[in-house]
Amino acid sequence: MSTQPEKEIDPQSIPFGLLELDADWTVLYFKPEGGEGDGDSRLVGRNLLTEIPVVARAAGLRDRLHRFRRGHAPADSFLHIFPLEHGDVQAKILLARLHERSALGSTESILLHIRKPSQPPL
Repeated sequence: MSTQPEKEIDPQSIPFGLLELDADWTVLYFKPEGGEGDGDSRLVGRNLLTEIPVVARAAGLRDRLHRFRRGHAPADSFLHIFPLEHGDVQAKILLARLHERSALGSTESILLHIRKPSQPPL
């Protein structure tokens, strides 16, 4: 499910911060690094792999995310380099599974933290 964006996302903009993703890679929650409050809605409702240009162009990152989704590891971390027009930008990628159980069953989402390698985690 995708919503109509209020404003376009800069194709060179890396979504540094914490994202929660559903099984279809839709952003359920986004808190930008250094952001205050409960989050930022500019990416919520968008598909991470198709509607966020810098990720849509990153085949290696998409492949790694798919492998994590299909696997059983509770967490993973790795470095990824985003090739941008103004130069390569290195990012630390942290992945974790989030299991939620309710009366309706159980769901799994993925927490994705994209940060600059020298920054401490949120």
